[in-house]
Formats: sequence, structure tokens, C-alpha cells
Amino acid sequence: MRIGGHNTWSRQDIFADRPTDTLVVRAEPVGDPGRPGALSLRFKGHVAFVYAQDPDQRPRDLRGYLEAGGRLAFDVRVVQAPDLPLYLACHDDYPAQPGLNLAPSLRALPEGVWTTMEVPLAELARIGLDLRHVDVPFMLYTEGRAVLDVGEVRWLTG
Repeated sequence: MRIGGHNTWSRQDIFADRPTDTLVVRAEPVGDPGRPGALSLRFKGHVAFVYAQDPDQRPRDLRGYLEAGGRLAFDVRVVQAPDLPLYLACHDDYPAQPGLNLAPSLRALPEGVWTTMEVPLAELARIGLDLRHVDVPFMLYTEGRAVLDVGEVRWLTG
């Protein structure tokens, strides 16, 4: 996982065992034994993105997931709901490809409760996301403020 902002891929790594604090995002381990690897993400009100990237940065063709009726799923706990649009994306050329605004869905969730959010890949394809060439399979980005705990991220079929 990495943090970027200010219209650049700064590639600031997020550490699983200690806080990572930048101008745009503070990330720190949640520390819940039932949620290994979960991170608390505080978006500070600047152009910011948090993303997972394949360590070898080699793009993959993920259309098979779309063809199999797949979805992108992740565990989330809303601590502070987004005050501006907060987008979900997965691609290889931010910000040229679109993102899906999750802010309305996140605002509707009860604060402080873990929930699994599942987004059909067909919905991402419908807004123009190209899954032929993906090296960032998960990205959240916003210009606003929000605090979200994010747990396991996964691509599912069926």
C-alpha cells in the first residue's frame, strides 16, 4: 500500500507496523487482532490517494474477473464519513481513468461498524474503467476529509 497526492505518484509506502504520516494522508495499523493488516486512513483535505500496487508494478489483464461476474470487495469501518466525493478505482494511469464515487454509500453506513463493501466490476466497467492493463487493483482517492479503517481487499468471482 502507498500514499500519493498533489497530482503525483509519490510512492510513499505505508508500513504495516507503524504510522505513516504525510501532508495528505495519515495511515496507521488498526491493531485489531481480528483484522490483521487493517489500516486506519485519515484523508486530510488535500488531493490524496491510497493505493495497492503489485510489487513488481507489472500490469495484469483482469477482464476475466469481469467476465466471471466479479466484484471488488473490501472491509471498511467508517470513523468519519467523507465530506467530499471519495472514489474507488483500479487501473494503471491515474487520473486518466474514472473512479466510482463511494461517498454516498460510505455516509449511509453506521459509523464504527465493520462492513464488507462489494462493488460489481460491471459497474466499474460501465463508467469506463479499462481492466485490460491494471497494476493498481485498489485505489481510494479524494480531495476531502474522511477517516476510514480499511481491512482485507479482494477480487471475487461469481
